[in-house]
Amino acid sequence: MKPKPFLILLLTALPLLPAFAAPKTITCRPDAVFRCTPQRCEAIPVINLDGTEQSFTLDLEHRTVEGILGRRRFSAGNLTRNRGNEEAYVFFGARPDTAYDWVLSIDKKSGKMTSSSASKDESFTLFGTCTWKGLK
Repeated sequence: MKPKPFLILLLTALPLLPAFAAPKTITCRPDAVFRCTPQRCEAIPVINLDGTEQSFTLDLEHRTVEGILGRRRFSAGNLTRNRGNEEAYVFFGARPDTAYDWVLSIDKKSGKMTSSSASKDESFTLFGTCTWKGLK
């Protein structure tokens, strides 16, 4: 049985479809941060230093993340989008200058986010909210 032309066209076009529709930028603000080691976990206060709000922004067009967390400004490339689904955006990233890789999940309806980063001996978990405008 010969494959139908529309099926061949559909299968050819699938890799060209976006994994999911996402905004161009997403800004997230942590409400709670936890640091864990194999021995224990502790809450870390979210501190706004010098009036600067703790936040980070994902630039989905340039695949970067920039922001201020803790006492440091940071910038990282290699932002990778996962499939996501109808309920959540899911992103992954790696910091080539450190041992940390991270994952971020954002509920599309509420904007609530959870993010985790980990190395071999410690991990950080953030809870907070994200905002965005417009879809790509």
